[in-house]
Amino acid sequence: MVRTLRLHTPVWTCPIGCSCVVCALTRPASAFEPVGGAVHRICNQLGWVGKGGTKQPEQTRKAIESWMPRDVWPEVNLVLVGLGQEVQTEKAKLLAKCAACSDQQRAFRLMSTLGIDVEKEANKAGVALPVD
Repeated sequence: MVRTLRLHTPVWTCPIGCSCVVCALTRPASAFEPVGGAVHRICNQLGWVGKGGTKQPEQTRKAIESWMPRDVWPEVNLVLVGLGQEVQTEKAKLLAKCAACSDQQRAFRLMSTLGIDVEKEANKAGVALPVD
């Protein structure tokens, strides 16, 4: 099966990005990708693995496999790896990106869900938060 992969941001300069693209292009669409540490953490923070969460990446993969259609997993995995990279960037830059978003409240809420103290980091960086 030939798959088309559209990249909106360049990942070729990043070793992790390159390996993700290679995985996405070489693995069958029906196979669940192995779950790395960042994807494991993000899936737990988003509540995608159940109430108690999971302790190991392999447990996370099995939990996701139980409800997510196999054909979307390669793309979801790629997006989660990218999100994990964004979350690891400098907080001021990340919050500035959220402030420039078309839906600021959702962007800041996502950052909060992922464990960032948005109010504290925004005050340090001088980023104005939207009024509820």
